[in-house]
Amino acid sequence: MKCNQCGSVLDTNVSICPGCRKEYSAFDMYEQGKKQKKSLYIKWAIVACLAIAIALAAAFLNSILQSTKKKGPDVVVYKRGGTTYVYNLEHKWTFEEEIVLSKISRDNKRLFYKTWEGSLKYIDLTAEKDIQTIDSSVINFVISENGDVVYYIKRDLDVNQLFKWTKGKSSHVADEVDFVATSRDGKSVLYATSNNKMYLYINGKKAFEERKNLHKTAQGP
Repeated sequence: MKCNQCGSVLDTNVSICPGCRKEYSAFDMYEQGKKQKKSLYIKWAIVACLAIAIALAAAFLNSILQSTKKKGPDVVVYKRGGTTYVYNLEHKWTFEEEIVLSKISRDNKRLFYKTWEGSLKYIDLTAEKDIQTIDSSVINFVISENGDVVYYIKRDLDVNQLFKWTKGKSSHVADEVDFVATSRDGKSVLYATSNNKMYLYINGKKAFEERKNLHKTAQGP
């Protein structure tokens, strides 16, 4: 405890400052001691908060560094002369095929493609070579951002049918479909039919339907 007038250290057993000879009552000594203890507590609290903030910042920075270390599979994909070549450097396999349309997931782990014969195929680029055929006679397809949902239009018996593929299984959605689009998560699908109708489904439930108005001009007598 120090004198608030000259700054000399006070002896708690003596009520007079050894520097400036100022007298202190027992109450003054008690109050000043309380203030100095409170100030010390505040300093320790600030130090503790700074330590916690530094620890959190270090943890956050470490998480960022760890996330930046993650990368896609060691795969090389390129096209030459109408043929697409895929080389998996980690599992040491290759394949080449004539591809009309291809789409890859955002994390570069799933490749979907349509061949000249109309087969829609899927391959997991992170695993051993295992090419799976989803369906045949496919005209067009779209995939979700993660590649876990695929909507595709198939030509069957002169009818354009829309299917949804997920978890290795395909399910029929609609007929006479000319156009299809999906959301990033694959939970919403928008498609148009040949009878001028537009549909929007979210999580399997119809959220929107619109029919294009066809105006006919009435003829007079």
